[in-house]
Amino acid sequence: MLEGLWLRKEYENKPLYIFFFGLIFTVLASVISKFVFPSFTGIISVFLVSLMGAYPLITYLRKKESQEMMRKMSEEKLLRRHEDELMIYLSFFLGVTIGYIISACFLPSNYFQIQEEVILSIRGTITGNILNTSFLHAIISNNLWVFFLTFGISFLFSAGMIFLLVWNASVLGVFLAKASENITHFHLLAISYLPHGLLEITAYILAGISGAMISYQFDYYFVRKEKYDLEPVLRAVKDSLVLLAIGLICLFLAGIIEVM
Repeated sequence: MLEGLWLRKEYENKPLYIFFFGLIFTVLASVISKFVFPSFTGIISVFLVSLMGAYPLITYLRKKESQEMMRKMSEEKLLRRHEDELMIYLSFFLGVTIGYIISACFLPSNYFQIQEEVILSIRGTITGNILNTSFLHAIISNNLWVFFLTFGISFLFSAGMIFLLVWNASVLGVFLAKASENITHFHLLAISYLPHGLLEITAYILAGISGAMISYQFDYYFVRKEKYDLEPVLRAVKDSLVLLAIGLICLFLAGIIEVM
């Protein structure tokens, strides 16, 4: 029932509704995970949020990238053609992130232990490399790995893209929740993170949409075959490559901003 309601709002392109749905689902999943596997609440909450979001988000994207919709797309600017999908996924990511901030603030300190371990490892890497000239290369290399992993998983297994989005949102949310214990530090941290953080997430979402776009068109043309033609497939491939290029530009800009 909830998936159907969510999906209907997605088709109406209501990002604010999706934001609050992601937020509420995340808080609920975080609490419920305590009753599923008490020893692994951090990762179980990610699985639950991914499970809740996978069907409506993937169904929405498949509908938006169907051959029928690709035929109807005008020759207006590419980002204009795909801005609805981008806004829906960004809204979902931000909602999940805020949900994890709220959950991490009110649940026990060790509730999201796996996310905290990842945060500590990232901090250690930054501390050890902040004066190293290869730090930018390390950041961009890591971001590229996540970028192409998101593309590959989205192409082969669409639900995997949702898991990666939720996982990144959980790490960011827990990180900001811990930083909020010091309000002054939190404000400075949030301001310093937003420019490169939003660019990185936008890049990952573009990679996911690109992979899914090609995957769906190949499925329509090579698997189902009947009643489908090659033109939408070629348009999808072209759009996908351009979105990948834009994502890569966002990623490189994010890396440069992060080390400034």
